[in-house]
Amino acid sequence: MGYRMMGRGHAALMLWRARLAGEAGQGTVEYVALILLVAAIMAAVVAATTNKAEGNAIAKKVTDELKSAIDSDSSFADAYAGLAQTYNSYAIGNYSDNKPEKYFIEARTLAQRALALDSTVAEAHSAMANVSMFYDFDWAAAERSFKKSLALDARSANSRAFRLALYEFIGQFREAVAEGREDVWLQPRSEQPKLELRA
Repeated sequence: MGYRMMGRGHAALMLWRARLAGEAGQGTVEYVALILLVAAIMAAVVAATTNKAEGNAIAKKVTDELKSAIDSDSSFADAYAGLAQTYNSYAIGNYSDNKPEKYFIEARTLAQRALALDSTVAEAHSAMANVSMFYDFDWAAAERSFKKSLALDARSANSRAFRLALYEFIGQFREAVAEGREDVWLQPRSEQPKLELRA
């Protein structure tokens, strides 16, 4: 299943490259390609929970495609944000056991670059929140970045899941439950928010 998603993401990215004409934003080929790559990242995380080698292979392919997208268009803020989120996942250990420091530092740099290019990219704010939360242990900065991300995209799965975790870390359990319930309401067909709420 993960390879099928990766294939779709790769095909969409190839379409984006072929049609590279300076358009940006939701609805364009580049945006759709990025969404498919984010889906592939999620597939890699799922695969890694049962098979680290498969998850790591998918993550490497996603990383390579995002780097290639940045090489093709160095002003593509969404690709920087996607790569930052991928490096956060490497640092957290979702794909394999890695030394987190180098990945968190790179994730911060990539998220900052994405925000410098376009401060309305929700995933860039989410990536900054993850660095603040897991590397800096700066809960207030993480919360501010999650709020910015969710103001831009109320359905950001990364922001919702990790903000719930932040609330748990800092002992705000009522807020964590409320976040989990809202996430289930926003994504009724997704199992991940339901699992987070049960945990």
